Amino acid sequence: MIADGSIDMDLPPYCTYWPPDGNYGYADHYQIWSSFAYAYEINHDPTFLAHAVEALGGGDLRALLLAKGTQDLENGTALLALAESL
Repeated sequence: MIADGSIDMDLPPYCTYWPPDGNYGYADHYQIWSSFAYAYEINHDPTFLAHAVEALGGGDLRALLLAKGTQDLENGTALLALAESL
């Protein structure tokens, strides 16, 4: 529905194309975590996990998600569950 992007709002989104009705005119830098988890679950492409790590600022994916505590937990649960299982 909207493009995912890095935590740095000045950087372009990760997607190079999305349909005209596929966004609200901005890249999502907040509610993106389930999208990364779902994309990885579908094709097991580690690029999606690498983008998740980058969007969190770099480091260990599981540790970064745990460090967020309950902040935005509803959006990060799927990715945290995936990180726990890897």
